[in-house]
Amino acid sequence: MLLGVVIAVNLLALFFFARLDITDTREYSLSEASKEMARALDDPVIARLYFSEDLPYPYNLNSRYLRDILYEYRAYSGRNLRFEFVDPVKTDREVEARGMGIPAMQVNVIEKDKYELKKVYMGVAFLYEDKREVIPFVQSRANLEYELSSAIRKVTADSLPVVGFLTGHSENSFTTNLQIARQALQQLYEVQTVSITPGVLIPGDITTLVIAGPRDSVGQWDQYAIDQFVMRGGHLGVFYDPVIADMQLQTAASTQANWLEFLRHYGMAVNENLVLDAACSEIAVMEQQGLFTIQNRVRYPFIPNISDFDNEHLIGKDLQGVLLPFVSSLDSAAAQDAGLTFQWICRSSERTGVRRAPYYVSALQEFVQSQFTESPQVLAAAVTGVFHSIFPTGPPLDPAADGTTPADHLSTSVPSRMVIVGDADFCTDQAMRSPSNVSFFMNIVDWLTQDERLITIRSRNVTTRKLDEVSDAKRRTVKYANIFGPPLFVICVGLWRWQSRRRMKRGSQIT
Repeated sequence: MLLGVVIAVNLLALFFFARLDITDTREYSLSEASKEMARALDDPVIARLYFSEDLPYPYNLNSRYLRDILYEYRAYSGRNLRFEFVDPVKTDREVEARGMGIPAMQVNVIEKDKYELKKVYMGVAFLYEDKREVIPFVQSRANLEYELSSAIRKVTADSLPVVGFLTGHSENSFTTNLQIARQALQQLYEVQTVSITPGVLIPGDITTLVIAGPRDSVGQWDQYAIDQFVMRGGHLGVFYDPVIADMQLQTAASTQANWLEFLRHYGMAVNENLVLDAACSEIAVMEQQGLFTIQNRVRYPFIPNISDFDNEHLIGKDLQGVLLPFVSSLDSAAAQDAGLTFQWICRSSERTGVRRAPYYVSALQEFVQSQFTESPQVLAAAVTGVFHSIFPTGPPLDPAADGTTPADHLSTSVPSRMVIVGDADFCTDQAMRSPSNVSFFMNIVDWLTQDERLITIRSRNVTTRKLDEVSDAKRRTVKYANIFGPPLFVICVGLWRWQSRRRMKRGSQIT
């Protein structure tokens, strides 16, 4: 009977898949978005795992986790996802692995009581028809499901959505400080720079236009080109700094550009201020003490560590913390006046301050509690609805346009969506070292392009579990309880057993 049950269970396992996952974040189970993606596969996708055997810790755990999760992908794909394991060294297929774009890696291992460098392979290649998508190095399992689903989506897609980055107004650029953002986007999108030429509109194949930190004013024709992009159903992601701060010089000043007026027409109103938050990051500062210069780490409220997200909005769902250096607050009144829906995404904490010109941003100043009496400030928001053109009668009379007048001028858009963040530094290379900032940025782009499935995969892997802040007295109590509690417990148990044995012995002697 037992043998029959075992055989029956194995036969059922060929057709049905089940997994019991009791972790808080369902870490060992696929999200619904990945399951839907796997079910949608209608042609075979080959996953070729170039993994060395006998990997050292912790890479062996990554290999095991990868195998488990691929079995689950295969179960939901109706066997359209197939995979094979290859040890390039033992099977003499190193040239093949390198040709796939999977290089050999050097890792430290302990063998024969000494550290040694070992050459290993830890990559995955997805093959579909004549296309290929590669994960060169599976370093950890923290974001592995997102990487796998992204690779499958990209290799099976007929074409990729196009995301454009506006240039020509001293914006942040790929060549200077947006390289990490570009690398993250290229996993899922075709990325282009957009330079507006007088008389020419923004190409129609661009789905989302990102405006990241312009410092120069926007001209009449550029305004019209952006306006008609919105009227045609394009989506805007605007990251704008009305106040530019210099960390090296520790100074800040207004940009004096005309973007504030232009953006306000579309319900995206950024206030000309800087938000301080007592929940902030630390920075290193050099201080002169006598003849010596020492480095100290001080809390700097001008770099808030934002943890208050609207979980009702998909962009902020499950995010734990985002750094927004020198951020400005947003105003919802402009969106309401235009009949648009304004939904906040993140805001500052209960201990918030607002600083207006003149901006004193020195890290050596003393920050006191009386500076943090403002209510929480909205720092990022989504604006949705039907937008109206800032040029209701047609294109502006621009001599540089040579009289070009588009015949298909639009004065009202289809229902569309925009995102405004009162900070352009959060997506630069320095801030994007934080995985949460990367997730926040990618969530914005995904939501704007309406590819919302990947947000649920990415966000659930970003967890920052903070310890509760306790008083010094409670901290000491917990400390000494941990030190002296276990020995006292053992002594008490020993005394109880000793007394129990004495009583038992006395009782036996009486009888």
